[in-house]
Amino acid sequence: GKGEPCETFIAVQRGRGRDTRRSQSSWPEGRPQYLKFVLYKQNKDTMNAVSVIARLLKMNPKRFTYAGVKDRRAETVQEITAFAVPAQRLSELYSRLQGMAVGNFRYCDSALKLGDLQGNHFSIVLRNVTADETVIQRALRSVAKHGFVNYYGLQRFGNSEVATHHVGAALLRGEWETAVRLILQPSKDDTRPGAAILRQYLAGDIDAQIAASKLTSQEYNERTLLQALGQGLGSLNAFDRLSRGMRIMYVHGYQSYVWNRVALLLASDRVLEGDLVVVASSGDQSAGEQQAATSVSSSSSTTSQAQESGHKSNGKKGKEEQQVAVDDDDELKDEESELKAECIKVVAKGEEHLYSLHDVVLPTPGHSVQYPKNEIANLYGELMAEDGLDVAQCERSQKDFSLRGNYRRLVVIPNDVSGHTFRYDDPNMDLQQHDWNALSGRLPIVHNKDGPFTGATIRFSLPCGSYATMCLREIMRTPSSTFGAEDTHMMVPATTTDWLVRDRLDRQADNRN
Repeated sequence: GKGEPCETFIAVQRGRGRDTRRSQSSWPEGRPQYLKFVLYKQNKDTMNAVSVIARLLKMNPKRFTYAGVKDRRAETVQEITAFAVPAQRLSELYSRLQGMAVGNFRYCDSALKLGDLQGNHFSIVLRNVTADETVIQRALRSVAKHGFVNYYGLQRFGNSEVATHHVGAALLRGEWETAVRLILQPSKDDTRPGAAILRQYLAGDIDAQIAASKLTSQEYNERTLLQALGQGLGSLNAFDRLSRGMRIMYVHGYQSYVWNRVALLLASDRVLEGDLVVVASSGDQSAGEQQAATSVSSSSSTTSQAQESGHKSNGKKGKEEQQVAVDDDDELKDEESELKAECIKVVAKGEEHLYSLHDVVLPTPGHSVQYPKNEIANLYGELMAEDGLDVAQCERSQKDFSLRGNYRRLVVIPNDVSGHTFRYDDPNMDLQQHDWNALSGRLPIVHNKDGPFTGATIRFSLPCGSYATMCLREIMRTPSSTFGAEDTHMMVPATTTDWLVRDRLDRQADNRN
């Protein structure tokens, strides 16, 4: 139920295919209709893992649903629910699953849904650390006290040559052909055979039908678009062949991009008149106090250089770090969708001292949100005008491209923050005992205290929709390019606490002088 600790889930929804009717007709009377199980995976995102399981079972992937999507570059554990799937059938897949494991089967009455969680707990291992224990503990205390700016992370903007927000902007302008070509554009360093085929098509050397026939499932979205184009469909109708979750992902990417840029351009360490704040429905507790009280009992395990791992908790309210599109009929949800409009208040003159930055929210652009009643509101119009868009025209005739908008906390304070350094001697060894390693009976990892290398284990919990990479970059005082991507994709500064403390430090210096 609500409030219970959980692991990340995937919820099953009733599908409409023949396999659903067949399973339902033979389902034992009195047995709950949903199978809940724990999915462990590595080097696969949640959507891919579920697709593999569904294919092996010869079932529609829509029968599997989940509370959040977990990153590919991590070892994650989350709960899944599946409609009318016997536990025995899943258990028989055990030996056929590569980089995955399933278990903890039990039947339940309801499916998990996107957003059915409070957040994620992360356990991250850093290699080749140069800072000593004192520096690391000081950084951990700082982020635990002040938090970090709640930027959308790099994952929100994809890893292709063209970031998702560029595609989203083209869709919002109604430039369907441009959007399709942006999606088909492979990255410059992509050496896969499929990338070469896409380059040939974009150069006009081969037609869409031939290009589609040469692509594999690795280029599923690109192949889907080219198949539609090869059948004579226009760009908009071709785009409609993609899953709704994928279509929504691009416009959500644009909303996230605008939010990040607005947050970047703010320059105050205190609440101002006209700011938006979230207030407790009971009226007796600030939003910041509510957020600080949130916690989960999930764990994660990753041993990679400056990469993150979310270990999902199971239950109705676990923790979820990333929200990306899935093939689901429901609109994508983030943690900000939990911030209801009736809980948002405009700070009046004289009320500034009643709130802190942890109460401040910024809206993503949309037709169902209000904007701050100060100069911040103008930033939305200016930034969207740069992309040929009007902030006052967020509704579209195409439902998928109509921006509703929601509210996102400006600053997040992580919970359960801890960490320590250790020495090790093998640069290629696992540095943290993974759940699967423990279940497989492998011996515990032993670090050599006299080893030549220093590592660090960092642990913290974040509310759903917040990004571990953003918390980690705050702790490390490092730009996100350290993690193998460019900050320009999401428009964030090298460090995120600078503007929060700049004015305060300046005033302290003035007082000393």
